[in-house]
Formats: sequence, C-alpha cells, structure tokens
Amino acid sequence: MSLDHKVIRIELPTPFPIGPVNVFLLKADKVTLIDAGMKTKEAWSVFEEALRKEGYKVTDIEQVILTHQHPDHTGFLEWLPSDIPVYGHKLVEPWIYQDEEFVQQHNELYRNFLMEFGVSDDVMEEWLRKATAAIQVYSPKGQKLTGYLKEGDTLPYASEWEVIEAPGHSLSQLMFYNRKEKVAFGGDHILPKVPSNPYLEPTIQNPKPTPLLDYLASLEKTLNYDIDLIYSGHGEPLSDIHSLIMERIQKQHKWALRVLQAMGEGKKTTLEVSAAFFPDMYQKAPDFIFSEVYGQLTYLEKEGYVELTKNKDGVLLWEAARVLASQS
Repeated sequence: MSLDHKVIRIELPTPFPIGPVNVFLLKADKVTLIDAGMKTKEAWSVFEEALRKEGYKVTDIEQVILTHQHPDHTGFLEWLPSDIPVYGHKLVEPWIYQDEEFVQQHNELYRNFLMEFGVSDDVMEEWLRKATAAIQVYSPKGQKLTGYLKEGDTLPYASEWEVIEAPGHSLSQLMFYNRKEKVAFGGDHILPKVPSNPYLEPTIQNPKPTPLLDYLASLEKTLNYDIDLIYSGHGEPLSDIHSLIMERIQKQHKWALRVLQAMGEGKKTTLEVSAAFFPDMYQKAPDFIFSEVYGQLTYLEKEGYVELTKNKDGVLLWEAARVLASQS
C-alpha cells in the first residue's frame, strides 16, 4: 500500500556515484523529516524549493529521524534550526559529532585495517585520506541526538512506525515499519537498482566489523516482515520485496565465487585480491573496494571456500581451500 497522502519524497543531488538521495517528509503527529540530505549548497537549495512547492518551509519541520549516519543522509543537521529534535541509532552520534578523539580513533582503526590488508607504509596516509575523505568533507560536525532508537521502539510522535535494526550497509542502519500499511522506510538497506554496499566502518564499539555478513543476516531478517512497499534512500519506492531479497542473496553468492576465481592459487593479501578483481578502481576508491572485497572474503571464509591466516607482520592472507577450489 502507498502512503503518498502522508509521505512526500524529495530527491536531492549528491556528488557520489550512487546519484541523488531521498529524504521524506512524513505527515505524522509532528511534521517529521526522515533523513537529512547532503551538506552541499546545491542540495540545500533544491530542498528548500521542494518544501516550498509542497506548502512547507524549513521551520515547519518539527523533528528529524535518521536511518543511518552516512553524510548523504545527515548533512543538513548543521543547517536545520538547532532546536529541532533529532533521533537515530546510538551509533550515529559519534559520526555526526566528530570530536577530535573520535576522528583519531577512527583513523587509527582504519589504518590498522589497511595494514592488515597489505597496504605499504609509503602509501598508507594517502590511501587513508582517500578512504575517509567523504566523512571529513560532507559529514556534519558538532551535532548530537535528542534520543536513541533501537529495535522494537516506535518513532516519537509517529507511533504506528516501529524500529527495525538492519545493520550491514552501516552499523547504525535502521528501518521504520508500518505494520498496518505494510510499508517501510528502508534507508539504504535495500536499493532499487543495485545491492547496498556494506561499508567497512570500524569503531571503538566494533573495531573488527564484518559488514557483508551483517548485511546478509539483515536481508534474511527482512524476509520475516510483511512489506509491500519500501521507501528507499535512493531511487523510486520498491515493491515485490521478498523476491528482490532472494534475488540479491543468490547474486551475492555468485559474485563471491567470481572473487574466488580472481584469487587464483596461493596465499593473497586483501590488497592483491582487490587489485586482481578491480584493477582499474582499487587505488581510486579504496573505501568502496576494500569494503566490497573484504566483505566477499569474509563470506567465502564463512562458507568454507577460503582459509585465513596472518603473516609475521599481521597481514591477512587468504587462500582458496583445496577441495572447494578444485570444484569452483
């Protein structure tokens, strides 16, 4: 069922390959903004104009609900009136506050991953800068949440919407589900044209995340809900959700086997597998590529296709399991 009479979708530009991002105005007991766009002047101008056409202005927004912490979903927090309540998963807050301690911790944890992936010292800082650039440039700073949302909660002043935790694309990813209408706000959990990229985002709370495994578990979890329509963070609303999820899970397995094939024989670092599978991209977008390849390798290990060891320097080494490699 559609809730078009209560939901206004506003499409905003981003500088990212995924293209425009959606925010939603939900007409509940309070006028609610679901997600907060990209911190660019262009996006803000489009946002203000879209509100005007619908008969609203920025000061009419009474609360903001965040699906996750990525900068294309939180950027306007710096520019919205400071007295508007903001709610989201507790793991969102460090990313939108970004004090010096958090930035240093995040960079150190990511630097440790790059070391484990086989990135050499002479290019370490350059690759770290590339991997964290979007966070540094586009994320809001100095923002805090008014309240935290967790599994089983209902949205403030919109109690027909219940909170579902769906980590994977982000550790903080939430969905908001209207059980009566069989409709959900999905954030970036499920996208219409491409699978969501499960991003590698180490934090003090979870220094060794396995985002692809989390994402697949969240997809399986979503199958338990009777959802006819998802308002996605990018693109048009989605229907036939269960079929799409099953298709994504099957394609994910096939994609992982392609990574396995690209590995070849012998022990390989994550960097070497990335270079073999994405030869034209791995140096340009290390955050995306390492998230993708590391995710596939952890999946292959879980399924018994590869074995994982470390060398004396702590670098992860992946090797195809003999029997399964001969069958692939």
